[in-house]
Amino acid sequence: MYLECPRFAGQMNQITMKKIITITFALLAGTVSFAQCSELFFSEYIEGSSFNKAIEIYNPTNGSINLSDYEVKNFNNGSTTPNTVLTFPTSVILGAGDVYVISHPSADPAILAIADTTNNVINVNGDDAVILENVFTGDTADIIGIVGVDPGSEWAVGTGSTANNTLTRMISIQQGNTNWAVAATEWDVHPSNTFDSLGMHTMTSCAPPTPAFGPCGELFFSEYIEGSNSNKALEIYNPTSFDIDLVNYVIKRNNNGSPTPSGVYDFPVGTIIAAGDVYVIGNDQGDPVGIIAPSDTTNGATWFNGDDALILENITSGDTIDIIGQVGIDPGTNWPVGTGATSEYTLIRKMNVNQGELDWTVASNQWDVYPQDMFDSLGMHTMTPCGAPCTPTTFNQVIISCSPVTSPSGTYTWSTTGVYNDTIFNAAGCDSLYVVDVTIGTETTSTINATACSAYGSPSGDIYTTSGTYTDTIPNALGCDSVITINLTIDPTGVGCANNCSDLFFSEYIEGSSNNKALEIYNPTGGDIDLVDYVIKRNNNGSPTPSGTYDFPVGTIIAAGDVYVIGNDQADSLGILVPSDTTNGATWFNGDDALILENIISGDTIDIIGEVGIDPGSGWPVGSGATNNYTLVRSAAIQQGNTNWATAASEWVVLPQNTFDSLGGHWMVSCAVLPCTDTDTSFAVTACDSYTSPSGISWTTSGIYNDTIANVSGCDSTFVIDLTVNVSTSNIITEFACNSYTAPSGAVFTTSGTFTDVIPNTAGCDSTITINLTITTVDVSTTLSGDTLTAGATGAAYQWIDCDNGNAAVSGATNQSFTPATTGNYAVIVTENNCTDTSACTFVNLASLPEFGLNDAVVVHPNPTTGAISLDFGSTLSNVSVHVLDAMGRDIQSSSFTSAEFVQMTINGEAGQYFIEVRVDGVRAAVKRVVKK
Repeated sequence: MYLECPRFAGQMNQITMKKIITITFALLAGTVSFAQCSELFFSEYIEGSSFNKAIEIYNPTNGSINLSDYEVKNFNNGSTTPNTVLTFPTSVILGAGDVYVISHPSADPAILAIADTTNNVINVNGDDAVILENVFTGDTADIIGIVGVDPGSEWAVGTGSTANNTLTRMISIQQGNTNWAVAATEWDVHPSNTFDSLGMHTMTSCAPPTPAFGPCGELFFSEYIEGSNSNKALEIYNPTSFDIDLVNYVIKRNNNGSPTPSGVYDFPVGTIIAAGDVYVIGNDQGDPVGIIAPSDTTNGATWFNGDDALILENITSGDTIDIIGQVGIDPGTNWPVGTGATSEYTLIRKMNVNQGELDWTVASNQWDVYPQDMFDSLGMHTMTPCGAPCTPTTFNQVIISCSPVTSPSGTYTWSTTGVYNDTIFNAAGCDSLYVVDVTIGTETTSTINATACSAYGSPSGDIYTTSGTYTDTIPNALGCDSVITINLTIDPTGVGCANNCSDLFFSEYIEGSSNNKALEIYNPTGGDIDLVDYVIKRNNNGSPTPSGTYDFPVGTIIAAGDVYVIGNDQADSLGILVPSDTTNGATWFNGDDALILENIISGDTIDIIGEVGIDPGSGWPVGSGATNNYTLVRSAAIQQGNTNWATAASEWVVLPQNTFDSLGGHWMVSCAVLPCTDTDTSFAVTACDSYTSPSGISWTTSGIYNDTIANVSGCDSTFVIDLTVNVSTSNIITEFACNSYTAPSGAVFTTSGTFTDVIPNTAGCDSTITINLTITTVDVSTTLSGDTLTAGATGAAYQWIDCDNGNAAVSGATNQSFTPATTGNYAVIVTENNCTDTSACTFVNLASLPEFGLNDAVVVHPNPTTGAISLDFGSTLSNVSVHVLDAMGRDIQSSSFTSAEFVQMTINGEAGQYFIEVRVDGVRAAVKRVVKK
C-alpha cells in the first residue's frame, strides 16, 4: 500500500484555517508505538543552478503537527554553529500526509509557485549541512550532510551528490535519519533543476510490528548490565503462569550495526525457567559476587558492548519476542535509554512492562536506569501482575484554534471556548482522562489610513504603488486571520518625501572574521554621481576627529540605482574580493569605529554608522546583532542616509558573520516612505546649569517644556520634557601644608600657589574650589666640619639625635651646630612653621681627626680641681679656642684666643667629669679629661 500526498493549496500567508495545539502529554499510543511514521522528515532537497534551492518537509504521522515546535538550521562550510535558523509561526500547521516547502526567495518561478515560504535558511551549497530539529523534545529529527564537517564541495548521495542535483526520499523511508552514513543511501537522485515532484511525496504506508503474543504470554529481557571491564549480564523473565524450557529460545547478538547476527547462543535441553522466575546469563570474567554468583550460566551472549543489538527469539514460532538496541544501526557508543544509555549502566525493566517490545523507540522508554556496576537486583524481577486493576491517568491539554476542535477520542466536536473532558485508553488499557482547555479564536478586522511618497509596504510585506483601498491579511494574536483594510494615498509631495532618494547612503556593512570587511554605497537618485565629491571618514575607538580619510579618484562614477563596493584587500573570501570595485584603507575598521559618509561640496554629513566621539567597547547594538561580527544590509524601506545613530541603528537587516550573498547589489522600494505618523514622547532629564533640547533649544531653569523635531519619516516628533536644572557651586579655601597637599579631588600639589580643583557637589554638578596654598618644605640638610655637625636650616628649632641609640635625643643638643663626644651616627630633627622633618644620619669619626701631636704637649693642672685650671700648650698657638664639654659631649663653656701659650679658666659646672677640648683653626687638636671635685 502506498500513500501519495497532493500539494497543499495556497501560500503561507493565505492560510485562513489555523490551529495552535500545545500538548503537555505524550502522543497517542497509535503514533508512538513504533519508530516509523512518528516524526517529520526531509522528503525532497533541491540544489540547482543559481538560486534554485528548496527543501520539502513531510508529515508521515496520522495527525496534524504545529511547525512552531520545529526549526530548520543551516551549517555552512563545516561550521559547528548554525549560520541561519528558520523558525515557524504558531499558525503554521502541517496536516497528516502533507508536505511543507521552503525555497530561496530568488528561486525559479516554478519553485516559488509551490513554496509555502521563502527563507535564506535554504541558501545552501552542496557542502552545507541542514538539520530539522524538534525544539519541543530537543531532538534532531533529520539531517542532510554532517554538521561540523566540510566535505569540500558536496557529499556523495547514490549516483549523485548534494550539489547540482534534486534528491527525493525513497518511498520505503518512513522516518528521518541522523546518521548520514546511512541517510545518504535513502535518496533517489534526479538531474539538476528537476522540480516535477516538489509539493508532493509518496511513501510506503506504516504499520507497527505486532508481536504474535499478548501481555504475560512470552519471555522478555528483564535486566541488562553493561558495566566496567567484563561486568556484563542479561536476565530473562518468565511472566507466564507456566514453566518454559529455554531449549526453544535463542539469543542473537548483532555487533556494531550488523544486519546479521555476529553470535547466536542457545540453551541446553532441560533448561527450565519457572513461572514468575528469571534466568541470568553472566560474563565468566565478571564480578565474582555481583555477576557470577547470581548467574545461572556464563557464555558468549554477554560479550556485548553498548552499541551491539540483542535479540530474544522463540525458535519454535520463529518470532522475535524482545530486543535491546536496533538491528542494522550502529549508534556510535550506545543507544540512549532514559537518563542513561546501553553502555556503562544497569537497566531494569519497569514493573508495568509485561511483554517484550520490538520497536526500540518504545522499548528504550521501558527501562529504569541505575549507575554502572549496580548488581543488587540481578537474579530477581518484580512485575505488575497481568490483569491487575487499572490506574486511570489524567492529562491536561491546551488547544487554540480558529475552527471547531475534534476531541482526542474523536467523539466530540467543540466549537466554543471552554474547558472540556474526554476519555481514551492509555498505554495500559485503562481510562485516560483528557482535560482540554479550548480557545476558539475568530477573525478580526481593522482599518488604517496610510500616506506614502511613491510606494507602501503593507503589514504582510506586499508593495503598493498607487492610491486606493487594499485588503491585507496577517495572523492575529490567536493565529486567526486579521483582515486589514488599507486606505492608501500615494503623494510624492508629502512631508518627508523631499529628501528621499536625494543623495548616496551606506547600503551594506560587513565586519566579519579576520579581514573580511567591506562597505557598500548605494545611489538612490535618478542620475549618475561622481564620487570625487564625497569622502569616507573613519573615527577609531571614540575619537572625535577622523583617524583616516578616504576619497575617490576623479571619474569614479556610481550609476543611478547602482552600488559601489569597497573591500578589504586582505579579505580571505572571494565573496568580498570579487564584487569589490576597489580595496582601500576605508575598510580597516572594527565594530567600535564610527564611519561617516560626507558630501564635500555641501559640507554635509549624509550618513553614519556608529557615533562619533563614543567608544562603545566592542560594537554598537544593531537589532539582534551589532556592528562587530555581523553583516548589516540596509532595509529596503530606507531611501536616504541618517545622521542620528539612535534611529539609524534600527534601519538595518542583521545577517550572520561572513554572509556575502548580497554584496554588490541593493534593493530599495522605489522612493517610497512609510506612512507619515507623528510621534509623541515624554521623558525626564536632569542637567547642570543648562540643558539643550533635541531641536537645539537651551533652558537654564527647571520646568516642563515641549520640543519638536522631524522623526525618521519626516513627520513631527513631539517631546514633553520634565527638566530639572541643578546649579554648579564654587568655594575658596586657604590651606597650609608640609611638603605636599592633597586636594579634595585627589590631586597632589608640592609648591605654594593658587590652584583650582573640581569635584561633584550634592546635586551632581561641578563644585569648583579655589585653593590658596602655602607649602612649607623643611630644610634637613647638614654639613660636617671636623667633628661638628651643622643644620642647613636657620632660625628653626633643632634636636640632635643618636641614630645608633634608637634615634634617642641627645640631651641639651638643641643648637644649630652639634659636636658629639663619641664616634657614631647622628641626625637632627628640624621644626619650621609647625612642620617637622628629620635629616639623614651622618657618621662622625672622632678617631680620624688630626691631633697635631698636642695631646702630649698640652698640660692641664691641677687635676682633679675645685674649678680653676691652667692650660699649658707647650708653645704659642694661633687662632686657638678652648671648650669645656660635659660627660654627654655637650659644649657648655668656651673661650677663644688670637694667640696664647698659657690659659687660665674656671669650670662653672657641678662636680663631675669634664673634657677640655683644644681647637686650632676650628679643628680639634687635643682633648684632656678633668675631674671637678
